[in-house]
Amino acid sequence: MNRPDILFQSDEKYAKVLAPAIKSLCVNNRDADFRIVVIDCGLSQKSRKLLQKMTKEDGRSVTFVTGDELEKEVGDFGFSEYKGYRENRVSYLKMLYPTSAMASDRILYIDCDTAVTGSIKGLLGTDLKGNVMAAALDCYTDTGHKKMIGMRPEEPFYNSGVMLIDKKRWKEEKIFENIIEQKNSGVKYNTVDQDYINIAVRGKCLTIGCRYNYQPAHIDYSPSVYFSSYHKDDLYYTPEELVKGRKHIVILHYFRYLGMHPWDKDSMHPDEKVYRKYLSMTPWRNMPIRKKKVGPAIMFERVMYRLLPDRLYLILFRFMRRTYNRLFKLKTAVTDRIKSATGK
Repeated sequence: MNRPDILFQSDEKYAKVLAPAIKSLCVNNRDADFRIVVIDCGLSQKSRKLLQKMTKEDGRSVTFVTGDELEKEVGDFGFSEYKGYRENRVSYLKMLYPTSAMASDRILYIDCDTAVTGSIKGLLGTDLKGNVMAAALDCYTDTGHKKMIGMRPEEPFYNSGVMLIDKKRWKEEKIFENIIEQKNSGVKYNTVDQDYINIAVRGKCLTIGCRYNYQPAHIDYSPSVYFSSYHKDDLYYTPEELVKGRKHIVILHYFRYLGMHPWDKDSMHPDEKVYRKYLSMTPWRNMPIRKKKVGPAIMFERVMYRLLPDRLYLILFRFMRRTYNRLFKLKTAVTDRIKSATGK
């Protein structure tokens, strides 16, 4: 098997996020053999050069693949028109890459809002046991969301921020074709890529330990508090697995929390110190911290986080999340009916 790809994707806005992710990978995996690949969604020439210089200092190199190059080879099949509630037009590119001739036999995709704090050699060598891919379970997706997209409570639902993919099996099982079929059937999900991927790999994905995609809720809350609101009646990690995983985190995933990321001013994000640590090792270290504008819903959430006991806040957050998802689904259905009726 050829060298595995460690795959990221980023635009210019997220260059300051991508850089510490790659730096953390390099400094904590000096003895691992892999190729760093970045799907370039609009990086500037300056950022490309800085990333190349930074990785060279660690004895590595980075290969850039543009979204246009991927789409030219594979086709985007209209995915760039679909945004999901996050208004993101490029997340789908990670689904194209495993079908490309440019890809290695084994691909470890990692979201750029991560820190690789340990060795990934064990993960790269994982026996997939005939599965298409391996991934960790998602901390916020439980029974309600599964039912909404047609999954059963006992089925695993994976976070697409870290995925170990077998290129050959991805092609043999026609995963990309399944995703295209979902899209063409008119199905629209709240997430840009995660729901599509979960439906496509049902029964064909190996569950890996939470330490390979350790998520913010488990940094902020003890298992007893967390389980008082989430995963009461569906498949998830045990409290013991979460505690053990926290002691041996390999990939820390700091997606948006309380409406902000750790690179936002006054973020209150539990992973901010880790992000700042690796940012300080990059050419973006002196970049000014910008204050993010937040709407009324986020402001309310943050106030409730400060005022309410943890258990009550999580109950409220879960209710707000479910309500938002249902409203998005309703809005999408109404919009589609109007388009169908008007022919526009």
